Amino acid sequence: MDQLPAEIWTQIISHACNDNGFTARSLSQTSHYFHTLSKPFRFRSVVVRGIPQLINFCRILEATADRDRIVKNLFLSTYQHDYEYLNPNPRYKLALLEFYKPGGDPRRFQPTPEEIVDEYEELVIHCLMRILVVVSSTVRNLYIWCTHDRVFLLPPIPLPELVSLTMAGPYTSIQKASSELTPTFPELRRLQLSDLYIGASSMLFTTLKECTPNLTHLRLEPANPYSDGFRTEIKKILNFPHVQNERSDLAPNSTIAFPGSLEKLIIHPGYLEESGGCMTSRLNQFASITALKRLADDPRVIVCMEYPHSRDEDAEEQENVDKWLLSISTANQGIWEEQ
Repeated sequence: MDQLPAEIWTQIISHACNDNGFTARSLSQTSHYFHTLSKPFRFRSVVVRGIPQLINFCRILEATADRDRIVKNLFLSTYQHDYEYLNPNPRYKLALLEFYKPGGDPRRFQPTPEEIVDEYEELVIHCLMRILVVVSSTVRNLYIWCTHDRVFLLPPIPLPELVSLTMAGPYTSIQKASSELTPTFPELRRLQLSDLYIGASSMLFTTLKECTPNLTHLRLEPANPYSDGFRTEIKKILNFPHVQNERSDLAPNSTIAFPGSLEKLIIHPGYLEESGGCMTSRLNQFASITALKRLADDPRVIVCMEYPHSRDEDAEEQENVDKWLLSISTANQGIWEEQ
C-alpha cells in the first residue's frame, strides 16, 4: 500500500467517500497515514438520522476547523421511530434544550428564544439551521426530511454551491416566500419537493421561479395529487391553453412563465388511494387519475405510477436514504427515474 504515492491514494479516497460517511470514518481509524490522507474527505458525504445524531453532528462540525469540514453531500432526517407527535420523548427535548444557543439560527424572522425553548419542533429547526450555517459554503447535494410541519419551503439561508435539493415533510403554507426570507439558489438544477399541498392560486411556483432561476428538473410528490387545484397550477407553469376552463375564477391568460431551463417536471402521486366501496367513489378516483396523467401530453412532464401500498416510516426513511445514496453515486440520476 505504501508503494503508491499519496496523490493516487487521495484520488482513490475521493471517489470512495461518496456514501453515508462510513468509508471516511473507517479510513480515519486505519492508520496514521490514512487518517491524514482521508482528513479532507471526512465529512464529504454524511447521512445523519434522528435527534441525537443531528445534535452530535452539529457539535462536531462547529468544533472542526473550516478547512477540515468540507461537506458536499448531506442527508438530514429528524425521524425518530419512538417519536409521538403530541407527546415527544422527553429526553430528546432535554437534549435539544441543552444544545440550544441563542443567536445560532440565521433566519431573519424567527420565534423568540422563549418560544423556541417551549416548542419541540422549533428546537429541532434550530438544530437544522445551525448545521446548514456550517455547511452553507460547500454543500452541493442536500436532503432534508422533517417529520413535523416544515416552516420553510426552501432553506432560508444562501447555499451558493447547491446543485440538488430534496425537501420532504409536511408543508402547507400557500403564501409567497419573501425574497428577503428565501434566498436565490443560482446553481440549483434539481429540486424535489414532497408532502406539500399545492392548491389553485398558491404562490408555490411563483416563489420557485424567483428563487431557482436555473432549475432543469423539478420532481413533485404532492399531498393532494388528484385535486383540481394541483392540476390547475401545473397547467399554469406549463402555459397550457384555456386554463380558465377548469377554474372559472382564473384570468384568461393566467400563467406563470417558468424558467426556460426547465427540462423535466416529474410528478409522483404517492400511494394509491383507497377508493371506497361505492361505484361513484371509484369512478371519481378513476377520473382524477386520468386527468392527472393527461398532463404527460406535454413532453416535459412525466407522471409516475403510484406506490402500490403504504410503507411504515422506518421503511420509508431507509428507502429515502438508499435513493439518495444512489443519486450521489450516479451523478444525481437515482431519484430522477422517469418511470
